[in-house]
Amino acid sequence: MSEPRWAAAHAARETQWSNFGTLGAHFAPIIGPTFTGGPTWPSRPGWQVVYPFSGGTVVCSNGLSDAFEDQDPSVGYGLEIYAGCSERVEEIQGHWLMSMVMQLSNVCAGHGGIPGLLERMGALTVELENQGFPQEFVLDNGRVCALIGTQGPLADLSLPQGRIRVVSATLISPQHTAEVLDQGESRRRSLAQELGWVSG
Repeated sequence: MSEPRWAAAHAARETQWSNFGTLGAHFAPIIGPTFTGGPTWPSRPGWQVVYPFSGGTVVCSNGLSDAFEDQDPSVGYGLEIYAGCSERVEEIQGHWLMSMVMQLSNVCAGHGGIPGLLERMGALTVELENQGFPQEFVLDNGRVCALIGTQGPLADLSLPQGRIRVVSATLISPQHTAEVLDQGESRRRSLAQELGWVSG
């Protein structure tokens, strides 16, 4: 972690996670997504596993809010994103929860303006590739739908370079997906209030 600002941001995020649960494994790819046709991250992409004191498993992105090297001040894309499941997962690699947060993280990096969209729209939905997700969430097209901007336990966070959104996401059922397609923004907003942040 060569950039001092990255180390300071990572420490702030780690403090928040430690107050929420016990830290598990941290994952960072050897080859970043930029070199394999994926989106650009401000720093090396990473994902942190946390075991909440209340139980279950959470995976959090770690690096979307790092400073861009050529910008000062900078909070990267201005957010980190996380999701959880009710079971304690020790072998997280290959688990659908890791896949979910990795895909959502890259959506955030690829778009670049998710905090602004959440400010205007309240909540967002995005389809993800089905990589072993629970069958109850699988759509007719074989994919799954995630709702970004649900009510989660982690608050927005002040980093040394500025304040960021800490955004939770959950999978939604085919029925809820159909309701969103039919009713649009109003249903996304109401689902974000109704649904918890834990999937499965």
